[in-house]
Amino acid sequence: MSAAPSAPGPAPSDGAPTAEAPSSAPVAGSDHSPPQPPPPAAYARTVEELAAAGIVEVPRASLRSVAAAAGKRGWRVRGIDFEVDARYSLLRVLGTGSYGVVVAAWDAVTGVVVAIKRVAHIFDDVVEARRILREIRLMRSMHHDALLGLIDVDVPALDAWDAWHNVYLVSLQMDRDLHRVLRSPVPLTDAHCRFFAWQLLAGVKYMHSANVLHRDLKPANLLVNEDCSLRICDFGTLPLWTCGRWAPSSRTCWAGAPYFLAETFATRYLPLSRCLARPPRTRLRT
Repeated sequence: MSAAPSAPGPAPSDGAPTAEAPSSAPVAGSDHSPPQPPPPAAYARTVEELAAAGIVEVPRASLRSVAAAAGKRGWRVRGIDFEVDARYSLLRVLGTGSYGVVVAAWDAVTGVVVAIKRVAHIFDDVVEARRILREIRLMRSMHHDALLGLIDVDVPALDAWDAWHNVYLVSLQMDRDLHRVLRSPVPLTDAHCRFFAWQLLAGVKYMHSANVLHRDLKPANLLVNEDCSLRICDFGTLPLWTCGRWAPSSRTCWAGAPYFLAETFATRYLPLSRCLARPPRTRLRT
């Protein structure tokens, strides 16, 4: 793979007898361990600011006894229950949809802002359960600067296995997706387009080298930061090459993503297509 071009300036902004679950070991924030430090001043949020964003912390006295004993913190995010480790302090809502709810949170252990996606009813449908398991497996296995990795997987405190319905996926928080950037009124420069394209191709090459094919590549599944770093996300529909065949997937046709990207970039986002069509001014070493 050729060397990466230099990063341009900031991108434009715009939940029969039951089997008992094993008891949880004391963790940070529980009655048997010291509480986590509060977020720094830059990420501190008052109760009023959180309420304005639709986030309300549940008082510890109102938590389930098993959750309080496991060191969990309870939140209400736009009417949806969140129950995560005490190390996470919720900051704002990043998005909602059929997949669940995504919030930004301060991680007191790593000292960075992370994104927590709550996926509900994970065992209600076998196909969806397989999709979530595939996504977790791939996010844990693939490590590349252009791919969204998995930092942690959190589950609610359980008093019985049949009470397990939700899972929380913790990953690096990104500013926005490429769809919003391309739709913003500020045009992208050639340097932006080239750097985005290079990172996208580097991530795709890494996935192909691991026998993984992304079948839902589109601007909404490409996350970017203000420093123009790009990461590919949404690995739930990715098939794996196992036993001489592609593992089945339930959502997107394998041939849909390339045609969608070509139509989207070439038809709607002309600056990017024109940029990719021109040879680079400076040849990169191969």
